[in-house]
Amino acid sequence: ESVVGIERTGRWHEPIKQMLKTNWPVKMVHPFTTKQLRQPASPGIKTDKVDLTAMQRAMVCGYGLDDPEVPLLWLELRELSRYRADLVGTRASLKAQCKCRMEALIPGYTSLFEDFWKSAAPAALIEIYPSARKMLRAPAEKMVRKLAKAGVTCRRSTAERARLWAGQAAPADPVGELNAIMLRDSLARIRQQSACAVRYEVRLMERLVRTPLVLLLTITGVNVVSAAGFGSEMGPHENYANGRNVTGRAGLFPSRYQSDETDRSGPIVRAGRNARLRHAILVIAHNLLTRNPYVRAWKALPAHRRWGGKTAEVAVGNKFVRIMFRMLREGAVFEHPQAGRQDSAICKLLAFGRERKLTEEQLYDLAAQALDQLPDNALPFELRSLLDDGWNGRRNSPRPTATPSRRAARRPVCVARIIQDIERRIAAKQGGHPPADS
Repeated sequence: ESVVGIERTGRWHEPIKQMLKTNWPVKMVHPFTTKQLRQPASPGIKTDKVDLTAMQRAMVCGYGLDDPEVPLLWLELRELSRYRADLVGTRASLKAQCKCRMEALIPGYTSLFEDFWKSAAPAALIEIYPSARKMLRAPAEKMVRKLAKAGVTCRRSTAERARLWAGQAAPADPVGELNAIMLRDSLARIRQQSACAVRYEVRLMERLVRTPLVLLLTITGVNVVSAAGFGSEMGPHENYANGRNVTGRAGLFPSRYQSDETDRSGPIVRAGRNARLRHAILVIAHNLLTRNPYVRAWKALPAHRRWGGKTAEVAVGNKFVRIMFRMLREGAVFEHPQAGRQDSAICKLLAFGRERKLTEEQLYDLAAQALDQLPDNALPFELRSLLDDGWNGRRNSPRPTATPSRRAARRPVCVARIIQDIERRIAAKQGGHPPADS
């Protein structure tokens, strides 16, 4: 029997693989395997002929593997997540460049604001008034009105603070006019990148609600973007026997050196592992350490206090993967007896979509699809969260409150419709009659 072995080369091996597999069985060889089998026979030599010989050894030794078929939905999720991450990285680089331009125009200006990019006003002020002289000549009221015409909300106190600093700032860079032109171009690109990122985040959410990854949103500290990023790199959980296979693929386990009486552990294994999956797990671990009270309390246990930041993230990442795998395998939400609380997946999705200006019909369709992924025992909690206005964005918690606010927000039509759908499902489960439409 003839079997073809192909070494992974990013995505460049895919056309050849698709062409060959119509006639022969095709096995994939990891580049790390080729390297390890090449070095004993040809140390210090790396040529195409030597690589082919190493690949032949790999196939004979059984290192040629079958690639699992990944459904189209998961492939789309992965491509969208990676492209959105590239957009955010490019935008972060542009923001760093813009702050350098602003410091050249008005030294110390960016230090006036604790979180410079949280509001659009600071950047818009220096874009319209790119020098200390122009900023001082304009009254604060005029600055506020001019920004309002440009669609940017600015407080009078913010304008006054900028003018006060302009009066005492150090001299600007000699090429200030050129810096102002480049700053305007960079800020326009940042706005374009932000709008593009929002569009791809919406596409991410449209795919996410069609997968069991919606269950991960019930964990405090996991949001739509991080759940999609992790799930897209992991792929369908059916491809893994247990959670240790996921962390093993990511390299989240310590290296080991043992010889005679020497036996010591080292840093995590990176070589030959999936770096994107490892990064996605560590991003979630960092969020859990800062946002999840259960994880913070677990980290504060006496046995764990001595851990440093990186060690804690790796430990929490391993713990998250085990919890995640159990949730996806059993189709269950996050319910830990010591955690004390969980988040509403539907409320998180609605808040995420409302921030991105989705229509009522789009929000309802997304929530309805996500509802199909949730188990029946999670419906009462989701209903209470919606009735307690957990859908109302960041200021309201996406979980039911102990004492609902007297001044409830006006409930959108999409929220009322999804509440009716949940009540129907609960009534159908209990064998009663669904409530009449209001």
